[in-house]
Amino acid sequence: GLGWTLVDESHESQVFAPVIQLSQRIIWISLAAMLSAFLIGVTISLSLSRRLRRLTKASEALGRGELDTQVDVSGRDEIATLGSQFNKMSSELRRGNDDLVAARDEARNANKAKSAFLANMSHEIRTPMNGIIGMGELLADTKLSDEQSDYLKLISQSSESLLRLLNDILDFSKIEAGKLEREMINFNLRDCVGQTGQTLAVRASEKDLEFAVRISPELPEIVIGDPGRLRQILMNLTGNSIKFTNEGEV
Repeated sequence: GLGWTLVDESHESQVFAPVIQLSQRIIWISLAAMLSAFLIGVTISLSLSRRLRRLTKASEALGRGELDTQVDVSGRDEIATLGSQFNKMSSELRRGNDDLVAARDEARNANKAKSAFLANMSHEIRTPMNGIIGMGELLADTKLSDEQSDYLKLISQSSESLLRLLNDILDFSKIEAGKLEREMINFNLRDCVGQTGQTLAVRASEKDLEFAVRISPELPEIVIGDPGRLRQILMNLTGNSIKFTNEGEV
C-alpha cells in the first residue's frame, strides 16, 4: 500500500539549465550596464570638473586685470553657454578698457597742451605788464596833478592785480606739470601780512566793511618760507571773504 515516485534528476537538470544560464547572463549584463553607467558618470563628472576649473581660473585672471583671457567653449550644455557668455564679457571689458585708455591719453595730451599754453601766455603777457608797472613808477616821480595822480594810482593797482592773476595762472600750470617750487628765504612776517592787508583794505572800503589785520604777538618777527605764496593765500582767502560779506567785519 506504500506509493513512491522515481525522479530522474538528470532530466530535471536538463530542464532548468537554460533558465540558470539566462539568469546568469541577465546578471552579467546588468552588472556590465551598471559598471558602464558608473564609468560614464565618472567621466562626465571629471569633464565637468575640468571645465569648471578652467572657467574659475579664467575668472580669477580676469579679476587680476588680464582682459585678454578666454576659455575654450565645447559642447552644448549649460557650462558651454556660460563659457560663451564669459568670453563675450571679457571681450566687452577689453574694448571698454581700450576706450578708457585712449580717452585718458587724449585727456592727458590735452592737459599738457593747456598747461603749455598757459605758461607761454603768462610769460608773454608778463613782460609788457612789468614794463607798464615800471613806467608807472617812473611817472609817479614826476610832477603830476591830483587828477593825474589818481589815474596813475588806478593804473598801478590794475597792473598789479593783473600781474598777480598772471602769476596765479603760471602757478596753476606749474602745479599740473609737477614743477611748482617754493622759496625758502627769510622775510618779515608782519610786513608781508600788513602790505597784503593794505591792498585788500581798498576792496573792503568800497563795500563799507570794517577790515582788520591782527597778528599774534607770540609769532616771530622773521620767519623762513615763501612770502609770495603766503601773499597769494591771504589774497585768495581774504578776497573771497570780502566778496561774500555784505556787512560787518572781515
